[in-house]
Amino acid sequence: MVTTVAGATVELGRRAERDARAAASDVARWATLTVLDGILASSVADEATDRVLASHWAERTVVQAVDGEQAHRALAAALESPAVERAVAQVIDSRLVDDAVARIVDRALARLIDDPALWDLVEAVAASPAVRAALTQQGTGFAEELADDVRGRSRQADAQLEHAARRLLHWRRNSGPLPEAGA
Repeated sequence: MVTTVAGATVELGRRAERDARAAASDVARWATLTVLDGILASSVADEATDRVLASHWAERTVVQAVDGEQAHRALAAALESPAVERAVAQVIDSRLVDDAVARIVDRALARLIDDPALWDLVEAVAASPAVRAALTQQGTGFAEELADDVRGRSRQADAQLEHAARRLLHWRRNSGPLPEAGA
């Protein structure tokens, strides 16, 4: 019986200790949060935040958070998320992106035109044997096209003049040469 009483007493002691620790923990939690609420409501919070952010501690914490394995896993999981994919697609399809790309291209082209390196590149390309050969071939092709056009127009003008002469002189093509003037 003494053992049973001793065991019950020990068990009661353990429960009392647990309850006391829980109560102390609750009181400590309440006290800590009350103090924290008071600090956050005062100007001390702003000053404390400024000091923390100005310290080496803040930079180190951010670097550790960004470079940490957990951050990489979280980023990988986020990038695989259908919600992120939809959000990115929505951003890409937005007018905002189109406007931004147009501004970037306009600025790049404006700078490029003023850049002497562009004109050095244009001169180098224009002087290349491949470009010269293409221009020569294109020039020859254009000249041939122009000659074909002139020949066609010349034939058409000749036919129109011949038609006008036949009407004027009542001459037929198969009836021999044109009569001499005054005959």
